[in-house]
Amino acid sequence: PWENYGSKSRGNSRRSKSSRSPRTPTQPASSKVAATGGKARWFPYIAVPGASIAPGVPIALVRQDGTMSARVRALVDSGCSSTTFPAEWAAELGIDWDECTPVQGITASGADDPSDDSRWPRVWPPGVDAVFAGKRIHLSAMFRLDLIPILLGRDDFFAHYKILFDHRNQKFSLEAYNK
Repeated sequence: PWENYGSKSRGNSRRSKSSRSPRTPTQPASSKVAATGGKARWFPYIAVPGASIAPGVPIALVRQDGTMSARVRALVDSGCSSTTFPAEWAAELGIDWDECTPVQGITASGADDPSDDSRWPRVWPPGVDAVFAGKRIHLSAMFRLDLIPILLGRDDFFAHYKILFDHRNQKFSLEAYNK
C-alpha cells in the first residue's frame, strides 16, 4: 500500500472564474523545484502514532552501520523546529544516548525544566539520513523522552520540500527543491 501512497497533482493550471477568460497556466511558487517538473505530490492525512489523523509520511531511516530501518510513519510538523525522534530511536539507529548532547528545549507544552537536564532532549550532532519517496535526505537528530511520533521539522525536512497543507480536505503536498 505504500507504493501508491502519494499521487502526482492533476495538472498545473487553474480554471478562471470568468466564463470569457481562457485558462491561465499557473507558475511554480519556487524556481527551485525538483526534477518532478514542478509537480507536487499529494498525500492524504494518515494515522500517525500519538497524533490520530495528521499529515504524515512513510520514511526509512539509515542506521549508523548503514543498514535501513523498517519504514515508519512520521508526522510532518510545522510547529517543530528540527526533526525530533522518540528517545527509543537512538538505540534503534545505533546511537548511544549518553553520547548525545542535552539541550533545553521548548515544546507546545512549555519550556523544559531548567533544573532537571535529565529530562532534556538530546542532540546527535552528526544527524541521520532518511529515505523518503526514493530520495535520501539528511535530517538533524534530536531525541526526546515521552515523545510518540517522529516529528519532521522546519529546519531540515522543510528545507528539502515546499509543503502545502490543505487541512479542510485532510491532505497535503510536497514538492522537492533542487539543491
